[in-house]
Amino acid sequence: MTPAVRWDRLRFGYPDQPPLLELGPFCLPAGGAAAVLGPSGSGKSTLLSLVAGQLRPSAGHLEVLGGPPGGAAHRVGWVLQGAPTLDALDLVENVLLPLRLHPGLAVDGAARARARALLDELGLGAAAGRRPTTLSAGERQRVALARALINDPALILADEPTTGLDPARATEALALLRGACARRGAALLLVSHDPAASAGLSQRVVLGAGKAGDDATQVILGESIDDGRGAAPPATPPAGPAAAPAPAAPPGAAVRAAADALRLGWAGLRAHPARSLSLAAGLGLAIGLPAWTTQAASAVRGIALDRAGQTPLLLVPRGEAVDGALAALRLRPGPPPRLPSAAAAALRAGPGGADATIVPLHLRHSADGVPIVGAGAEYFAARGLRAATGRTPGLLGEVVLGAAVAEARGWGPGDRVRSDLRGLYDLAGAYPLRLPVVGVLAPTGGPDDHAIFTSLHTAWALDGHLHGHSPAEQAPLPGDDPEDGNVEASAAVFMIQDLDEASRGRFHLHGDPGALPVSSLAIFPADAAATDLLLGQIDAMEGVEAAVPRVVVEDLLAVLEVAARGVRAALLVVGGAAVAFAALVVQLGLQARAAERALLARLGASRRRILLLIVVEHTILGVGALALAGGLVGVGLWALRRALGAG
Repeated sequence: MTPAVRWDRLRFGYPDQPPLLELGPFCLPAGGAAAVLGPSGSGKSTLLSLVAGQLRPSAGHLEVLGGPPGGAAHRVGWVLQGAPTLDALDLVENVLLPLRLHPGLAVDGAARARARALLDELGLGAAAGRRPTTLSAGERQRVALARALINDPALILADEPTTGLDPARATEALALLRGACARRGAALLLVSHDPAASAGLSQRVVLGAGKAGDDATQVILGESIDDGRGAAPPATPPAGPAAAPAPAAPPGAAVRAAADALRLGWAGLRAHPARSLSLAAGLGLAIGLPAWTTQAASAVRGIALDRAGQTPLLLVPRGEAVDGALAALRLRPGPPPRLPSAAAAALRAGPGGADATIVPLHLRHSADGVPIVGAGAEYFAARGLRAATGRTPGLLGEVVLGAAVAEARGWGPGDRVRSDLRGLYDLAGAYPLRLPVVGVLAPTGGPDDHAIFTSLHTAWALDGHLHGHSPAEQAPLPGDDPEDGNVEASAAVFMIQDLDEASRGRFHLHGDPGALPVSSLAIFPADAAATDLLLGQIDAMEGVEAAVPRVVVEDLLAVLEVAARGVRAALLVVGGAAVAFAALVVQLGLQARAAERALLARLGASRRRILLLIVVEHTILGVGALALAGGLVGVGLWALRRALGAG
């Protein structure tokens, strides 16, 4: 039968340094058990690393399971010193680690059942779903033994299996180890500084210190002692049979390796939630804020220029080109209107007026914070607006809602909206009015969706220029003859609060209709010639000026772009600092988890596999940061568009 381990004249050392290990001939038969004894620093763990194929001998012959060291790593189980575990995984996943780390092995339902059976056998079945951090040292040692047995090994390497255990627990751990190997016919090679660990084992290799040469270089010498139950080591090892080949990688092994790396990477992140979340948040903000400022600037520019392009020309009071243009484009209430409505008739009568649509706009009032826009009937056609339900206003007091207003407030035809109070101490009688809703406009994705529209006369009624009240109760003056016609009105005069069909006839106008104010005139010329004629006509008018919304918006955007560049530069600096800090945290995290990587390497993971685990874990982190950045940008742009009334 092929020996489990065989060596002769085995030597290991680093170049230009004295040898760390020199051993004479030794043979551990299949199913045998041997202890390697020696003080700390004598090379015991180095010998196990040589047997496992993790180090290469400097000289001599070493054969493991009939082949070179490492050639049958899938048939070798490890019980590591201190019983290290991955605390991010439960006990079952810790036991399954060797299967995830070897390319030819896989984790399936049978493997999971085998892991649970091993934990049951070792008295840990009830704790299978727990984390190793909840276990005692002795229980962790059992987990390490179950992990060593999961791949049904032919050889188990045990490195100081009693470290950290009291004498009673140490004896129990050694008994479990020997019993598990004996039941499975697996060979055992155990190293320990405690001679008691070799009790019951058939062979011992004692490592000690000796002198070699006049320079007094320390050489570790090996003494092989056989109690008669093991095979005598041959002077010259014969050629053994070919080692059992490592299992071929099953179909889909690369996908399975990636899935295992994903599982382990995710578990590692979950085990350190504060670190993971802070890193993802920091990177997300470092990426998202500069990206948002860039995209927000582009979105603002696009929205503003698009809206400005829909309104070619405005007539505003002189000195209000910027404020008037912004109010008209965004449909936001402003200061009291002071442009006489007669200006619209004057423009229409001019040389360019016949080829233009001229729409007076009144922007002063609101209802529940929603702007109320008083406009001429031409506004709906000029903007391409239509009623999705009901109709557009045609009578005094009627209003139509923008689509977003109707959806947000739950209003619709048949409801009434109450205008907000303006000028609490206004003696002119401008009181809030309840106005009937007659329709809801189809959505446009622009500011029109976020406003309430009514006629100019209704807006003037909200101003108080038109007002209505109940009929006065009249009575003769005291002491006067009723025939004289001298009467007094009683105090029972109430301002009308509902402007609807019942009260519409009681509203009347005070003053000249042409003098009633509007905020601006939106002008839609038919062509460039009409535009030139209208501009010339406006230049000749007193107290007014023309505002070209696109020019106004471009000038404002040019100023804002300068500020935006400074903000982006500052954010890039902050982002760079955040990335540097994240890199430092990652580096410190890798250093803190060096023991985990060492564990994976001792369990047989290749450097490529360990690198894959690190890359996958930090890729998950990066994807999370990018998702957070994308979410911040998306939510920020949505909020910006809502604030600008563009969707």
